[in-house]
Amino acid sequence: MWTRRDLMKAGLASFVAGGLSPALAETPKKGGPRYFVTMFLRGGMDAIYTADPKTKAEVEPRVDLPYGANEIVDARGLPMGPHFKQLEKWGDTLSFVRGVGVSTANHESGARQMLRLRVGVSRKMPALHDIIGQTRDTQPLGSVTLGQLISYEHSEAGFAAPTHGSKATLLHRLDALDPTDLGVLSQVFKQHLAEVERWPASTSKAATVDHLRQVAALFERLPAVPKFKPVAWSTRGGRQGLAVDLQRVLWLIENDLARGVYLKIFLDWDSHFRNASKQEDATRSFTYLFDRFLAELKARTNAHGSLLDQTMVVAGSELGRFPVLNGNLGKDHFPETHFMVAGGGVVGGQAFGASDRMMGGRKVSLSTGKPDAAGTHMMLDDMGTTMLLKAGVEPRAHGYRGRRLAFLDGAA
Repeated sequence: MWTRRDLMKAGLASFVAGGLSPALAETPKKGGPRYFVTMFLRGGMDAIYTADPKTKAEVEPRVDLPYGANEIVDARGLPMGPHFKQLEKWGDTLSFVRGVGVSTANHESGARQMLRLRVGVSRKMPALHDIIGQTRDTQPLGSVTLGQLISYEHSEAGFAAPTHGSKATLLHRLDALDPTDLGVLSQVFKQHLAEVERWPASTSKAATVDHLRQVAALFERLPAVPKFKPVAWSTRGGRQGLAVDLQRVLWLIENDLARGVYLKIFLDWDSHFRNASKQEDATRSFTYLFDRFLAELKARTNAHGSLLDQTMVVAGSELGRFPVLNGNLGKDHFPETHFMVAGGGVVGGQAFGASDRMMGGRKVSLSTGKPDAAGTHMMLDDMGTTMLLKAGVEPRAHGYRGRRLAFLDGAA
């Protein structure tokens, strides 16, 4: 019988053996998604209730599984755990990537990794969306970072805008500006840009020039953009705060203001005690609003077409939950997680990856996403590498050594 320490060792072994092997030569994808949205579900969502449901015959007796087989949701052929019931109608749109190793069981290191979708990171490494945002079309901003952010969760090159913790955040102040104010600000930033361009060549100069250019372009664009106006999606205060964040994401991409958006969602998934009730409350608060977000994404269009077709959405936690209950009816940290993917550039309605009888990730084929004894364990770096390739970016040029998850293309 596996213990928590056994599983931690197994996760580390798979990381050393296969997680960061040299990437095969890959060609960045042309004509991929125009927009990228990553949702960081901070705290650790429990896979067995959500993306990786099981029957009692499929797990060891020690694994906490407090529901019957009849409670597994058949979402148009995609099996979902009972806490994902709200997403049943999206069974042909969503896909799950299960058993992704993250090589950590710590929230802080996990959060830093989620910002970059790679393991073993440092704060000096650029965020994934910063890299993607270097190549954009008409969007003034490369990347925007939203949510209940703390210092190490800020995107270094992104337009970081915490949306909680004060009555008037940066974005709220921008919403209040009239066209004249925005025009003046655009000119001020252009003046700063002209001054910085006279500096001697350096890495810091190049980064500062790019940041000033982006913000000046944003202020120049905003007068022609409809004002952001929050809409009530929920009567619950906590839910409505998240609803406004999701509406802001929609506004940014619908008006072609940013190539990518990273949203931190901080609900009570860190369930070291009362796992069942805490997981249910947090996940259902999220899915209630994620359902609405997907509906809006599907219904809205801009000059480039349907937002859902143009946007790759990735949602996941920095770690998972250990499958066995502790003494407080809770579940501790687990160094594997799962992701939901939807939208442009990915196949919908599929469950990729698999877990064993103790919920540990199994080896899979990177072509099919199905269990394969000759395959490999998936790692967080594989998610980051795949997103970069879909954005038309060469991953190795930015230090990514993951493998392309070919099954997300739907070709298998």
